[in-house]
Amino acid sequence: MLKAMRSSLLLAFPFVALACTDTVDHVAPPVGDGGVVEGGGAEAAPGTPVNQKGQVIELGSTATGVPNATVDVGNGTKANGDAKGNYTFQVLAKTPFHLTFSAPDHTTVLEQEWMLNGDFDRKTTSLPDVGTTNALLSGGLAELDQTKGVLSVGLFLTNACTDEAGATIALNPPGASKIVYFRSGFPAKGATDVATGQNTPSAILYNLEPGDSFDIQVTHPSCTKVPFPYTPTATSGGAPGDGPAITYTGKVQVDAANPPGATAPKTSFIRIFLTK
Repeated sequence: MLKAMRSSLLLAFPFVALACTDTVDHVAPPVGDGGVVEGGGAEAAPGTPVNQKGQVIELGSTATGVPNATVDVGNGTKANGDAKGNYTFQVLAKTPFHLTFSAPDHTTVLEQEWMLNGDFDRKTTSLPDVGTTNALLSGGLAELDQTKGVLSVGLFLTNACTDEAGATIALNPPGASKIVYFRSGFPAKGATDVATGQNTPSAILYNLEPGDSFDIQVTHPSCTKVPFPYTPTATSGGAPGDGPAITYTGKVQVDAANPPGATAPKTSFIRIFLTK
């Protein structure tokens, strides 16, 4: 059961708003200004081919690759991981896309939408196995409707915001959605806010209507949400591996978690950034 609950980390990859509304549709890509992106390379002009690489690993491991993983970029573009889960693909700079990670006997994970400003290393993305996720869905999320969506939300700190503790997360309007907050990587029954250091995830929203545009509100005692689109800098902080080579649009695709006849459960992950 501990393994099942641990799977609720559902996304180190992989897996916002602060007292304000932020519903984001496809945003207009920012125009390059000849700057420098992560790693010291030149910022790519819109429409220029750029590369993303990374590794798909087993949830709970730091290096065990998932063989035969598929990375679907949309629009017919797919990349196949090698025996150790390493992958690479090419997209056009400053063009929004979202990734779907899948592999035999593993949960399908839908990443939030972003665009690249240059070559980018996503580092590692964790996939839980099907059995682990099914245990979470059936035992860790009370009154879950598996024909609805499950969205893991991670709060990440930037600039002078130093503690996510006390933040609350809500869907606006809430509809039939429910939320569970996490403590030390586990769903915490009765918890009503985000704990210090808890961001993979901070909480899970579930029973969401499938779609790609959600107004997620965050309220924090002293910090505010960084508005989307958001491009991290080398000094601002944020999610591990972030930098000027990536811009988050604020959108995320959410599908039904595990409807009858599904070949594998699905979950989605979105990062929300707090600042002061």
